[in-house]
Amino acid sequence: IGKKIKVVVTAKSNTGYTGSASSIETSDVIQALTPVTVAQLNVSVPSDCDYDNNFHSATVTVKDQYAGYVGAITVYYNGKIEAPKNAGTYVVTVDIAAPVLKAGDTAYTDKYYGPVSGLEVGTFTISKIDYTVTYAPEIKTYDGTVTASAKVTETGAISGTVVSLAPGYYF
Repeated sequence: IGKKIKVVVTAKSNTGYTGSASSIETSDVIQALTPVTVAQLNVSVPSDCDYDNNFHSATVTVKDQYAGYVGAITVYYNGKIEAPKNAGTYVVTVDIAAPVLKAGDTAYTDKYYGPVSGLEVGTFTISKIDYTVTYAPEIKTYDGTVTASAKVTETGAISGTVVSLAPGYYF
């Protein structure tokens, strides 16, 4: 680590090529980074809940002793970046980028942790809720028109949820 290596590649003479058949490359040997694990992270995944029309997001940060030695974290829910709000079971994964060297460090050391992709950190479920709409037509004496009124009752409605009737259902 921290040393230079010299690699010489020479083609065999019986390859049929003419001209130069050697290549010389010099490169620095760098520290292989240990991949980040869940043990280096603070993870807070939402608890299982009923649908409430709100987004439910996980929080994933690096534990204090690893701060600065782990790259940027991106959280995914079933492979999508937007936190979910609809009913379903969600697998929370993270991608963690390669770390940026701290000021004064000239190479990666064993303090640094390498990038990972698709590291599973938890799951949670947003359950469906019961939502019921009932209606009762009001009694109407025929008056020559084809309109009537109905009393509509809904239970289990969540504020902000829009419900529409399928075509062919009119009140």
